[in-house]
Amino acid sequence: MAQFASLFQFKKERIQESADRLFLGFAAGTQAYALEVSSVREILRIPKITSLPKVPSFVKGVIDLRGAILPVLDLRERLGLGTVDPKKGRVVVMLPGGSQALGLLVDSATEVFSAPPEDVLPPPEALRRPQLTFIEALLRTPAQLYLLLKPDTLLTPKEFEALESHAWSGSRTAP
Repeated sequence: MAQFASLFQFKKERIQESADRLFLGFAAGTQAYALEVSSVREILRIPKITSLPKVPSFVKGVIDLRGAILPVLDLRERLGLGTVDPKKGRVVVMLPGGSQALGLLVDSATEVFSAPPEDVLPPPEALRRPQLTFIEALLRTPAQLYLLLKPDTLLTPKEFEALESHAWSGSRTAP
């Protein structure tokens, strides 16, 4: 076990010494997506979700995560790709832009990996449309092309405001 811990520490130090960035890869439908690890808190099996009235259909509701109430969004539904299977999916708990933590329903979390700056590519002109502002970049790896998400743009300001108006102010902030 100590040998594994020292190997992990060595890899972490090498990544910190280089210009590489760490990413979480996950799937929604047949597409691969990624988030910077710095915006991810944890990955959970899908817990019981309490639905909310008068929210967009991709907002599945809220969960109680160790006393913090978090809104949960279905990424597949947000992108018009159907819904995540609640028996097989995962919740990626993230902090978009340092604000209220959100849970993002995905089909699976696939890997944590590093990538050098030259593998983070600007989106092509065809992807630079107002309805695709949540795509920050394309991320090229030897095995996969990921769409790198900008977590703070997964909700429009109006949608985020509507979620905040459900006032779970009695709860603590994200753990």
